[in-house]
Amino acid sequence: MSSYIGIGFVSKWTTKNIFISNILKAFDNEISLLGFANPIDILNQCFDNYEKEFRFDIKIDEFDFTNIILQIEKIENDCICLQLCIAEDELIGDRNIDIVENKIISFIMKKAQYFDFIFCDNNAYLENNFNEICNEPLFSILVINKGDKVDIKYANWKIDGLSERQNI
Repeated sequence: MSSYIGIGFVSKWTTKNIFISNILKAFDNEISLLGFANPIDILNQCFDNYEKEFRFDIKIDEFDFTNIILQIEKIENDCICLQLCIAEDELIGDRNIDIVENKIISFIMKKAQYFDFIFCDNNAYLENNFNEICNEPLFSILVINKGDKVDIKYANWKIDGLSERQNI
């Protein structure tokens, strides 16, 4: 896969068990579609070996995606991230980029209550700490859970990494 769109679901200063519990709550409907006999075992394996990744299929609204990569990243003691990587040509293909972004935002917003922030971008990884992420436009789309409300920040590029975003 030459290029992919990464969606990262991030919690800061949490424990493994709380993070796994939040993943299971956030992805309740999708977990059964992942084809994993025991998703807790899969997530534990990802935590125990950060090089470990799993591939699965998922449906986001009416779009079906295959061969999605699931992995868990950790930035020191700051953040834990569940990363989903979708091939760019499968996610966007010949679809309108604005429609795809709106579907991704809808998908993210349904899960925002379970994480501190969620990002989406082309070839995106969690490489910075929480303060750096919130203060600079590091991701095309950044959703920040502030407890009583959710903020969405947009960079001046779209999730394909090439298209310029107008009116941000």
